[in-house]
Amino acid sequence: MRVAQWALPGSSDDAPADCVLFHFPGGGGVDDNIQRWLGQFAQPDGDSSAAAAFRAEREVEGLRVTLVRVEGTYRDQMPPMTGPIIERPSYGLFGAVFTPPGDPYFLKCTGPAVVIAGQQEAMVSFIDSFRVHETAP
Repeated sequence: MRVAQWALPGSSDDAPADCVLFHFPGGGGVDDNIQRWLGQFAQPDGDSSAAAAFRAEREVEGLRVTLVRVEGTYRDQMPPMTGPIIERPSYGLFGAVFTPPGDPYFLKCTGPAVVIAGQQEAMVSFIDSFRVHETAP
């Protein structure tokens, strides 16, 4: 399921953000995944993270890409999502769902909000460079 995983560095005082690129059959729809990601964040004022999130669509080389960004308290839980939840205040999410023919690709980056904000330009550059190539069976 994990195609790639990497860290996005922050300043020496900030923990890095984690980015994971997923691709798997039956990965679910764009909205379902984005709503699940947003549900992992709580807002300080109690409002929904969906209302606080930035969401946009763009096209990259004919590929539809849905972007989402939100900040708040990240309720971090290790897969398979059955362990304890670790609350991480002042965290951010920058995500993208790529929808080529077939199964989608999911990019999910989470980490300190300051790191996510500082690395947004690099993440957008990565998204703009994303290509899907068919492989031989």
